Amino acid sequence: MRPKPKKNFLNQIYRQDPASGAYVIEAALDVYRDVFNEWDPAPFKRRDLDPDLNRFLQECASDIPLRCPIILCFHIPRQERDQAKEDLIRSGIRTYFSFSIHLVKREMREYNRRAFRYVLTSIVFLFAAFGLAEVLKAHMLLTILGEGLFIGGWVFLWEALATIAFKKKDLKKNRGKYVRFRDADVRFRYDQ
Repeated sequence: MRPKPKKNFLNQIYRQDPASGAYVIEAALDVYRDVFNEWDPAPFKRRDLDPDLNRFLQECASDIPLRCPIILCFHIPRQERDQAKEDLIRSGIRTYFSFSIHLVKREMREYNRRAFRYVLTSIVFLFAAFGLAEVLKAHMLLTILGEGLFIGGWVFLWEALATIAFKKKDLKKNRGKYVRFRDADVRFRYDQ
C-alpha cells in the first residue's frame, strides 16, 4: 500500500507567489487610511498600524513558518487608487516594524542587564552563605539567615537562567516576526 501524499494545508489557506515563493497575506481596505490607527495624529509614515489589522496580520503570519517570506497584499476599490498614498503606506509599514524591532532589541538589552544583576546577586549570596557557614551555625537565628542566603542565591541564579533561556527566546521570535514584516513586499490590488 502506497503512503498518501501529505497535503500542504498552508497552500490551501494562503496563495503563494509563483515568482518568489512567498506566501501572500491579503486584506481588504475601503480606503487607504484603514491601514493605520485612526486615533494616531502622526503622519502616515510614523503612524501606528490599525490594531485590528495588526492583529489580523500577526495571526496570519503565525500560520506561516518564520523561514518563509511573506507578501502583504491590500485589496482596495479601483476608484481609490493613489500611488502616492501607496508609497506612504509602504514606508509607514516599514517604519512601524522597524520601530517594533528597535523596541524588542531594547527589551533584550534590559533582559541582559537584569540577568547580569541576578548572577552577581546570586554569587554574592552564595559566597556569603558558604564563607560564613561556620559562623552562621553558632546561633539558630544566624542559621536561618545562612539558609536564606543559600536559597536566595539559588533563586537569583535560577531567575538569571530563566531570563536568558525563556524570556529572551520569546523576544527573539518576535524580532524575527517583525523583521519578516519589515522586509515584506507590500502590494495593492484594485477591485471593482
